[in-house]
Amino acid sequence: MKRILLIFCLIPACSDAPQQNDKTADAAPPQVDSSPPEPDAPPAPLTCLSYPLSYTPSPTAEADFTTALSAISSHSSISWSDPRGTPKYVIGMDIPLSCADSDNLYEKLEDVVTANPDVFKMNTSEWDFSSNAPCSIVNSSSSRTLTIGRKTIGTQDVRRDTVALISRRNAGGVYLSAMTGTYLPTFSDDLNQDLEGCADLDMTVAETNAVAASHNYATFYQCQATGTGSYAMQPGDTLSLAGPPAWSWHETATGIELTKTQDVHLVIPESNHTPELLSSTANCPDPNSNDRLVGFVLRYDAVTGQLLSSTAGIGCIVC
Repeated sequence: MKRILLIFCLIPACSDAPQQNDKTADAAPPQVDSSPPEPDAPPAPLTCLSYPLSYTPSPTAEADFTTALSAISSHSSISWSDPRGTPKYVIGMDIPLSCADSDNLYEKLEDVVTANPDVFKMNTSEWDFSSNAPCSIVNSSSSRTLTIGRKTIGTQDVRRDTVALISRRNAGGVYLSAMTGTYLPTFSDDLNQDLEGCADLDMTVAETNAVAASHNYATFYQCQATGTGSYAMQPGDTLSLAGPPAWSWHETATGIELTKTQDVHLVIPESNHTPELLSSTANCPDPNSNDRLVGFVLRYDAVTGQLLSSTAGIGCIVC
């Protein structure tokens, strides 16, 4: 229990206010504030209330895109994804890149994408335009395709999105001729907040599900397949996060469903190695030593803890 000490000022010296005569003091009763207290600030909005998260494009997304595209490219043809709200492909774009031979083609493409957000539906800070290729690689005899991967949706890592930008050269210079893509548009702040609010993987749940599962592998002899097997976790095996979580998505009848995934390394120590494991797809070289790294990559739904897949081999493909 906390004790609160109240000190009352009973003599004039306790106050900086001017002294009053007794009659004035008697005539001024203390004022009592009877107004209701200020209400508490509203709680911060909750996020990730409905999981998996869903995204439905605007019903005018295709019309808005077509209008924006026609302002910079009058002869384009498109194929549209209703669930994603982005184009599957656009051909006949012919957008000039102002690209001298020594210029970086990635930078010139990024400039066009940045200048036309209503067409490309891409926030370039979320995409990887960091590579370098001179514009001179685009010649008059063939087109050049550069594939751009998406790093994040908002602040969250994403696994799936890619866009291919196709450039060609004619007498007038280098042009963006076409694009293809499997990607989601830039999200609103509200949806980004929902992504950020979803929980990370509970490793206690992850271990329980990993112990209950069978982890399958294939066996080889001199790169000739000899069979298959499965592994059950043993004492001494370890689980560790394999990087940050990332979002994945798939199309539904009306839009997109998003799930948060987390990869985990299941590492099997030498004491649990068997001859069959050592001749299997689970056996990889350890990049940090001369030893072998035997184990599996487990992929979980980070929010529910469900084990989605188990893949033999950490960082290598055997045979």
